[in-house]
Amino acid sequence: MANSDKGLQQVRDIIAAAHKDCSLAEKLQFYDRWATRYEKDVSILEYKAPRLAAQALASVCPENRELQLVLDVACGTGRVSEEVQMLPAINITATGGQ
Repeated sequence: MANSDKGLQQVRDIIAAAHKDCSLAEKLQFYDRWATRYEKDVSILEYKAPRLAAQALASVCPENRELQLVLDVACGTGRVSEEVQMLPAINITATGGQ
């Protein structure tokens, strides 16, 4: 089945597999294989965590946002940083954890 044809249950199964108990090497291998499909799979879930994280950040930075500097370490796909950049006057720098 093509990636774009995945259903909600298939994506839930993939995510459940990500949380299984295994060695670090197996976990890294799992994520390496999933990386190429991650964005498509997560979009099926209507994933809202990046937007919610940006909104939470905005709520603790109500004033003088242009003076706030935010560092997103191990940003993964950078989706939280993308959401934060849409907020007025918050400066964010993102870096991957690899």
